[in-house]
Amino acid sequence: MYPVKISARKWKSSTTCRPCARRSCMPGSSGVTRSSFSIPVPQKNIDVPPFLGAVVPLAGELALRVADLVPDPEAEVVVHCAGRTRSIIGARLLQRMGFRNVYDLRNGTMGWGMAGLELEQGSQRLELPAPSLAGQATATAFANRVAAGDGVRMLTIPALQAMVARAHHENVYLIDVRTIAEYAQGHIPG
Repeated sequence: MYPVKISARKWKSSTTCRPCARRSCMPGSSGVTRSSFSIPVPQKNIDVPPFLGAVVPLAGELALRVADLVPDPEAEVVVHCAGRTRSIIGARLLQRMGFRNVYDLRNGTMGWGMAGLELEQGSQRLELPAPSLAGQATATAFANRVAAGDGVRMLTIPALQAMVARAHHENVYLIDVRTIAEYAQGHIPG
């Protein structure tokens, strides 16, 4: 049996914008864009379009930080990454959180460069302030709502340890989505 091919058009989750259309977001323009999120892989230096007010949270922190960075769910938000996949995922996440004017940048920073537009080389925008208590509460409420709505089951530590103990005769996949710094702060031994 062959895998089923799923068309990205069929599952389009957000409004896609062309790089040239986002030039209004650049410094010195009178564009209405309030915020732009670049979703990088965890690295120190990245290349980003020089969007006015752009911030660069890591992909896994978008839900945690968005309430502090964009308090108005009616604000226009552009989500972009190097290519496009993380842009679509980030845009869909913001839509599920209630943001109405979310765009993913077609082909990400790669598309921006192919359109002949300049990139800010080696950006250091990864340093963001700690999320506020209100931002954390918003993210927690959203995570609980999604988990309940999507049927995500929560495990206790003993239940997780029992799963790991069965790993010698069945497949068990543990995926840790924390940042390296969060992992270093503390984790289950092993």
